Amino acid sequence: MATLQDFSLIKTTVRKYAEDFGSQDYSNAFYHLILELILDLQDDEIEDSITDNHYLRMTGKSSGHDQGIDAVYIESNGGKPRIHLFNCKYTNESKKMYNNYP
Repeated sequence: MATLQDFSLIKTTVRKYAEDFGSQDYSNAFYHLILELILDLQDDEIEDSITDNHYLRMTGKSSGHDQGIDAVYIESNGGKPRIHLFNCKYTNESKKMYNNYP
């Protein structure tokens, strides 16, 4: 189970990502952190993977209806492709870290 120290580390890292991307939207920065950590993607791959409507509108891209899927990445290394679907939730409040949906 996550601790307050874990929460603080993630929050600090997300704020750094937001600063690096010139954004005040921490939930958008969270996508970059998660996709980089889990899939080891580069920035351009992360941008191509994010399907979240809010993110796409904030970055000036056209958006549709994401059906709750925030990112999709299809990994194809010569074998059967692996499809990764992400639904991300981010909160700035530590008291909400144990909720199912912040």
